[in-house]
Amino acid sequence: MKGKFRWPDGVRCVALLTVDFDGPSHEIGRKLRPLGINSWGRYSGRRGVPRYLDLFEKYQIPATFFVSGYDAECYPDVVRDIHRRGFEVGAHGYLHEGWALGEEEGELLARTHHILADLVGQAPVGYRSPSGRKTARTMRLLKELGSIQVYRDPVFENFFVIDLVTRNFETFPMVIAALSYALRLQTKKIETGDLSRFPL
Repeated sequence: MKGKFRWPDGVRCVALLTVDFDGPSHEIGRKLRPLGINSWGRYSGRRGVPRYLDLFEKYQIPATFFVSGYDAECYPDVVRDIHRRGFEVGAHGYLHEGWALGEEEGELLARTHHILADLVGQAPVGYRSPSGRKTARTMRLLKELGSIQVYRDPVFENFFVIDLVTRNFETFPMVIAALSYALRLQTKKIETGDLSRFPL
C-alpha cells in the first residue's frame, strides 16, 4: 500500500475535525435518569453543538458531527441545523452503547441510520463506534447500510485513525485529531515515526 496513494496537489497530510454529539444518550444508555449530576448530556444539544457550529462556520472549518440515534430524536432541529449549515452528520450508535451488543447490533445500527437519513434527507456515510468496540459483523453491517467511513479506536492521546473505505472497498488509514468537550483545540507534536505505519 505504501507509495500507491497520493493526495492531490502535493498535499502530504490531511486533518479532519470531528465532534461527538454525546447528548443524553450517554445517561439513558447507562440506565441513569438524565437529571442533576447525570444531566451533562443535555448541554450538548442546548449549547455545546450550536457553539461548535458557530465557531466552525465563522472560520469556515469543515467538520463531521457524530450523532447517536437517541440524541437525534431528542434534538432533531439541531441535527437538521448541522446538515443545513453544510456539515456532515455521521452515525454514533443509538444509545451510545458501551456494552456488548450481541444480536441487537444490526437493529441498532439500522435504527440510527434511518433516523439520521430521515432527519437530514440523506443517509450517513460516516460511523464512529460509541464504545470503540466492533464485532466480527460490524463492518459487514455498515457496508450493507452504505457507510464508507469508519472511525477506529484511539491510537494515542487525542488522536484517532479513520479508515476511509472507497467504493470498491480499498482502505486508506488517516490520522485525525479529537476535540475536547471544553471547546478548545488541543495540540500535540507528532513525531514522524509515530505515523510511519499510515501511508500518505
